[in-house]
Amino acid sequence: MKALFFLSIFILLTGCYNTKMSTDEIITRRGWVMDIVGNPLDSVEISNFKNEILAYSNKNGYFEIHEEEHILHDDVFFQRANYITDIIRYYVFSEIRGKWFPYSGLDTIILKKEIKAN
Repeated sequence: MKALFFLSIFILLTGCYNTKMSTDEIITRRGWVMDIVGNPLDSVEISNFKNEILAYSNKNGYFEIHEEEHILHDDVFFQRANYITDIIRYYVFSEIRGKWFPYSGLDTIILKKEIKAN
């Protein structure tokens, strides 16, 4: 009987240990990626600081990122071949208030063409 009790406690604790204990909710960020003329850019890779791909822009330059909020507290990279990579942050930490606050106005990302030296 004692062995059954300890076995059930072990299984319960093992299950709790393996469960992801994230309290972050999934956040969606939407926007467009364009060149400096205003043409939409497709296939722009959107990744985090670990170089994990979060999303790609479509043929209209539109993208959606669905991630846990803490992922968006770090830099987000927008990169495409022959364009200069842009880095943005969706949140800023306030030392005075002691918490993260979202930036506003980050729905359109402008990428500049890379100028290659001859």
